[in-house]
Amino acid sequence: MRRKLVLVQLLFLATYCAYSQGIGIGTTSPDPSAALDITSTNEGLLIPRMSTTAINGITSPAKGLLVYDSVTNQFKVNIGTPAVPNFQAIGSGVSNNAWNLIGNIGLNPGNNFIGTVDNQPLHFRINNLPSGTLDPVTGNIFWGLTAGSSNTSGFSNIAIGTNALRSNTTGSNLVAIGDSALFHNGENNPLPDALGFSNTAIGSKALLSNTIGNANTATGTNALFSNTEGDDNTANGVGALFSNTIGGLNTAVGVGALFANTEGNDNTATGWHSLHANTTGVSNVANGFSALASNISGDENTAIGFSALDGNTTGSDNTATGINSLLSNTSGNANTANGNSSLFSNINGTGNTAIGNLSLFSNVGGNFNTATGHSSLFSNTTGVSNSAYGSFSLQNNTAGIANTGFGNQTLFSNVDGRDNTAAGDQSLIQNTSGSNNTAVGVQSLSANQLGNGNTAVGGNALSASTASSNNTVVGFNAAFSFNLGSNNTIIGAEADANQQGVTNATAIGAGAIVNASNKVRIGNNAVTVIEGQVPFTTPSDGRFKFNINEDVKGLDFIMKLRPVTYQFDVKRFDMKSNNNSSINSDVVLAAYDEAAAVRRTGFIAQEVENAANAVGYNFSGIIKPKTADDHYSLSYESFVVPLVKAVQEQQQMIDELKKNNENQRRLNENLMRRIEKLESAGSSVNQ
Repeated sequence: MRRKLVLVQLLFLATYCAYSQGIGIGTTSPDPSAALDITSTNEGLLIPRMSTTAINGITSPAKGLLVYDSVTNQFKVNIGTPAVPNFQAIGSGVSNNAWNLIGNIGLNPGNNFIGTVDNQPLHFRINNLPSGTLDPVTGNIFWGLTAGSSNTSGFSNIAIGTNALRSNTTGSNLVAIGDSALFHNGENNPLPDALGFSNTAIGSKALLSNTIGNANTATGTNALFSNTEGDDNTANGVGALFSNTIGGLNTAVGVGALFANTEGNDNTATGWHSLHANTTGVSNVANGFSALASNISGDENTAIGFSALDGNTTGSDNTATGINSLLSNTSGNANTANGNSSLFSNINGTGNTAIGNLSLFSNVGGNFNTATGHSSLFSNTTGVSNSAYGSFSLQNNTAGIANTGFGNQTLFSNVDGRDNTAAGDQSLIQNTSGSNNTAVGVQSLSANQLGNGNTAVGGNALSASTASSNNTVVGFNAAFSFNLGSNNTIIGAEADANQQGVTNATAIGAGAIVNASNKVRIGNNAVTVIEGQVPFTTPSDGRFKFNINEDVKGLDFIMKLRPVTYQFDVKRFDMKSNNNSSINSDVVLAAYDEAAAVRRTGFIAQEVENAANAVGYNFSGIIKPKTADDHYSLSYESFVVPLVKAVQEQQQMIDELKKNNENQRRLNENLMRRIEKLESAGSSVNQ
């Protein structure tokens, strides 16, 4: 029944529209300008309600079609065409792309914004006081009550906070963040062209007093509070660089860091009261509680850790890292201490480096020592230029010089031996006064006491030797069993000599055993062939070659060479090369005789040089002597290149001869054909 009434009403309205200027619902006299005039005191107009998806799915919606979006709770109207619809929200704060003060939904971020559409600044005010400026021309950004309010021609400035950069007029490239940050910058300056620039202040009263100081950065309450003219300072923390006035290039991070500094330059302080008392010291670095706290005029010191360099007053170029490191130092220079109580007793020692608990603990005046590890160089008092790496390394050294120990108890017993190097647990552990030894590996040269100039690399290498000298041993257990003589080379695991005291002998390879002086043994008894899988090579990548020329001489050079066989005077060669005026060992003399008896094949270097000079060839295979005592050598592999060139030249000659032969063959064939024709013609005439 209700549906029928609605239909009747619709028919009535349609009929009425045909005979009236407008339709009135709830009124008998609709407004003449309205097609439909609805009047009611307790009812409203309910238009179609649908989701955003349903709205966007309407087919060919008429321009001006009105709907209600039940998802966004907005009235929307099609401002586009039926073919290209464009539903836009309407209502308070939305129509004409306006921003709603209670929030906005569905705005196009590319088309809707707060700001200007021309190249003019955007200003904000609170209580009619300047409170914000975004200037596209000068690049200034001010945000906060009266922030940057005095600016006239300054550019590229950022001020955030009440009164930040308030007095600045023409200064540029400034950053001020915080209450009254850089408040007085540029104020009452007699030189308008020298206003402070490129300063950054973050925090209440940071850089408060600055007038013409440049390139300063202050972060924290009262940071760089007193600075007026100092340049290039960085302060981070409450009261950091508080007293600084004209000092420059300082960095202070932490409460009270560099608090008393007034004129000191190039200092860096990080931590509570670090460099607290410094006034004029230059280029110091302090990091940690009370680090360098007493320093007054010492320069270029670095202290990191609790009380590091705490007592230093005038010492310079020191570095201390760790609790109580370099604690007693007053005037020592160029020391480095890293670890609990490292260089604890040092007073005036210079150029020492201590890393590790109690390292160089007893040192008072020793210079240029390096100790790394627990108790390393613990007893050293006056020893010079020693290096100890590892627990208890060089622990008993007192006066030894230029020793180096790597590993637990290396050079543990050394007292006055010098120029030794030990790397590996207990290597050179018994050495007392032996010098110029090198031991690498666990217990290598462990029994040595007085031997000099030995090199042992590998676990237990040369471990039985006590007084041997100038031996080189490489490999696990190499030369383990015998106390060798001198000038021997043993390389390979278990490689050794089979008798005591051999001299100038060489054994190379695992288990290789040399049985006589002046003898070289390669490989053990199981070796049947000595070969190489690949030949020796020389880098020849074209990417790294330059100034390439095809000027290699071939046949001209090769044809001037004189291959010969010869014997080589090994003895005279050694005497000349090693400056030996006499050979006393019968064994060595016998070895020379045997080597000299060998018939060899090759060239004479001086003749090769003459041949190259004759053809203008800078041949790289000649190694010329560099001094009067030096000798000629030849690199036989270098002859390959001119030989290849010679073969190419010969091949070119062959190709030319072949070409000439082919031409001659063709001429002969033509002549034969002509002769045959003549003979044929003669036969016909005779007939």
